[in-house]
Amino acid sequence: MRVILGEDLTGWLAAAVFLFGGLGASILALCALVPASRDNRPLTLGLIAPAMLMFLWVTCWLAHSYFLRENPDREELIENYVEPWFLMALPPLITGLLPCFVLWFKKRKQE
Repeated sequence: MRVILGEDLTGWLAAAVFLFGGLGASILALCALVPASRDNRPLTLGLIAPAMLMFLWVTCWLAHSYFLRENPDREELIENYVEPWFLMALPPLITGLLPCFVLWFKKRKQE
């Protein structure tokens, strides 16, 4: 017997991948603070790369969904695009930029 789902799960699955992928990438980016404080640039950049990729991926996904809509009103824009962006894209961006600032500060302090 076949199981028939009453709802299309692709949007939910994509959102779960973005949410948990962003969480994992944010944790990696926070781990990059250790090599950044020791001035290990290649390891730091390697650890923040997943966070930056998740930020770009989520932003492009939400922008693509926004441009496929016809005339969304302001409430729909905030509820369906801005709030998910804050939840899924902003943490990887912040945690990815933090080790970059540490590297920049250490380099500037040495000069």
